[in-house]
Amino acid sequence: MGWIRPDVAAEVLGGGPMESVQRRCLRECGDTGCALCREACPVDLPTPGEAAVLPDNLAERCLGCGACAAVCPTGAIEFVGGVYGRRLLEATRAARERPEIDAEDAAAGEFIFSCAEPDSDVPGVYGACIAWLDVPAMLHIVAEGFGRVRVLNGPCGGCDRGGDLLSGRVESDAISVNRLLEAIGSGARVELVEDSGMARPEAVGSGSEALDRRALVSDTLRRGLGLLSRAALPRDDTEGDAASTRAPRPHYRRAVVVGALRSIVAGVVRDGGDVPADTTLPPANPGSLSHVGPRVDAGLCSGCGICALLCPTGALGVRTDEGVTDWRLSLDVGACVGCELCVAACPVDAMALVDRGLAGIVRDRRIRLVRREARKCTKCGQLFGSVVPEESPDRPDARPGRDTALCPVCERSARRFAQFY
Repeated sequence: MGWIRPDVAAEVLGGGPMESVQRRCLRECGDTGCALCREACPVDLPTPGEAAVLPDNLAERCLGCGACAAVCPTGAIEFVGGVYGRRLLEATRAARERPEIDAEDAAAGEFIFSCAEPDSDVPGVYGACIAWLDVPAMLHIVAEGFGRVRVLNGPCGGCDRGGDLLSGRVESDAISVNRLLEAIGSGARVELVEDSGMARPEAVGSGSEALDRRALVSDTLRRGLGLLSRAALPRDDTEGDAASTRAPRPHYRRAVVVGALRSIVAGVVRDGGDVPADTTLPPANPGSLSHVGPRVDAGLCSGCGICALLCPTGALGVRTDEGVTDWRLSLDVGACVGCELCVAACPVDAMALVDRGLAGIVRDRRIRLVRREARKCTKCGQLFGSVVPEESPDRPDARPGRDTALCPVCERSARRFAQFY
């Protein structure tokens, strides 16, 4: 029929336990003040800045709605077991099972997200709370060829899951998506329908059944997530640059946005539109829609690599291979969420955020930011990039060369220690 039935929704969309990756949390790397997850949670559960974002002793209070994961800019909170990816897979299946329509009608096709039960043959995701719905999911459906994505949030009013708070967030996401689509020349739009005339059904299960059955479909899901839409991470164009100092897992929702936007832009171009890589995009907050990223003043960079060490999504990477002759700092714009941690952490103020426009999301090659001769610290063994050989007359602010076998971190420690004696 082209829609996810309530019985399937109870299994895949009914909610489930959440997990956190502490090192991705912006509060873990500094006092950023970020509390988006707690502000979005209807029961004020997440505790950013504490020893654990999702404490085990509070897990029983979690509703499994996914609102916290939908607003986290770095992917520090996510459903356990790839549930978010399963939801998109089910949405994709529903989209592709719609009745055959000609090309002209395809752009006007509708897709519906609603917690109510379906009352028509319009493709959609029905029968489960829409708290999980976010920008990546909206763009994913548009990339599937639907010109009109409708979110029926009328039943959210008075919902004990924080319906008013949810409606405001989903409305904000819809506005952001529509501004982006307009900027690249796409006629698709996301609409919020407050008075749907559809009654909110009984609450679906907590997802325990889905957990019991997950082992039966794990292999299929692993293959499906790899093929999902066009959400493959951008490739690396320079041998060795992809090696990160920490290599955290990819920010899946950002990858969904990258893949979906590439597909939407390709569709606009096929229809005769012109979408330059430097197309200006509307301002976006840090997160999956960000198109800003760091630029490095190579003359000021000390080659310490702290920026890559702290990057919560692995967007910044340095070569750490044994035997390399050069030290490289590179940026994967497809993974960068514009959190600005690298800028704040840089000890020599060599980094600044710049707006790269459309290319700041869809570029498929890493950007080489700094390239230096590689040295190995005689104290800690860490590879680092040697500084500028000598002070340039054209750059009085550039760091002069130094004859040392210590990395910048150990050198600063030694200098501070020497001040006491």
